[in-house]
Amino acid sequence: MRSKLGLVFLLLAALLTGASAQSARLSFGADGDHDVWVAFGLPMEPPTVSVKTKGSETEIDLSGKQENASVFVLDRKTGNLASKQVKEVRPGWTLKPADFIDI
Repeated sequence: MRSKLGLVFLLLAALLTGASAQSARLSFGADGDHDVWVAFGLPMEPPTVSVKTKGSETEIDLSGKQENASVFVLDRKTGNLASKQVKEVRPGWTLKPADFIDI
């Protein structure tokens, strides 16, 4: 009985850990107008689909995203762009002004 309960607990913990790895919290330090999206390679034009936020942080869904894809963050006020690979963003990314070096 104890071993079955332990197994159930381990499976539940694995599921919860897997679910939390499917998203990432991005923190900007202050409120601001940002677009966030996931893509391969530096974008040549604005994305057709992005997460738009005006707050100091946002959560993005990374389920099904490949580890070597990049998360891009556009600061709409400055026009500057930051990026990191998906595998570097989980479970979160606190962006700093020095991160916005792609444009």
